[in-house]
Amino acid sequence: MSEKIKTQDSIVCSNNDTVFNYYGWPSVTRLPDGNLAVAASGFRVDHVCPFGKAIICYSKDEGKTWTGPSVVIDTPLDDRDAGIVVFGDNKDKVIFTSFNNRVSFQRECLDRRPDHTRHDLIDSYLRSIEPEADALEERYYGSTYKISNDGGYTFGELKRIKVTAPHGPCVMRDNTLLYIGRRFHAEEDGVTDRLECYKQNEQGEFEYLSYIENISVEGGSL
Repeated sequence: MSEKIKTQDSIVCSNNDTVFNYYGWPSVTRLPDGNLAVAASGFRVDHVCPFGKAIICYSKDEGKTWTGPSVVIDTPLDDRDAGIVVFGDNKDKVIFTSFNNRVSFQRECLDRRPDHTRHDLIDSYLRSIEPEADALEERYYGSTYKISNDGGYTFGELKRIKVTAPHGPCVMRDNTLLYIGRRFHAEEDGVTDRLECYKQNEQGEFEYLSYIENISVEGGSL
């Protein structure tokens, strides 16, 4: 049976005194020590903007109050949907996931909205990174994640995986991770747009397991 958290409505995080006050696409979990943790994309100015950072907030009182946001993933690209999952033999590890978009995609979105209220701010940032976009994307572009070995309070190096899902992977009965998601920019790798499955091995790395073909149905794809 799923655990239910009984609490009153509360604001997890807000930056009302700045323009970077857009938070979206959260995930929540209970950490090994019993505290709650929320992962989200924050410090944004809009649904699509290059400023997104993947953040985490903690609650020690069942969600009544929360800590201020701490940044877990902050690449020069737009770090979006954040997932958080507890796993491991002793349920003491935490995976934190996100993904981002290319600089050219950010430019296209901005050019389609010349009347954007923060057009000059976004344009200035894009101009500052466009000359080194190739190098930045070689290092950071993709579906990203970090692992915590201390129950969700500090996180290791940034890694990438070929699939993305809004809330990250799921936990198997053996407490390893199974990551099923959309193939990240499949067309660039010369494969069909499909769902793929990766399983965590004994070394903690994700290995390709299988895929689910994208089936065309009336009105779109499944």
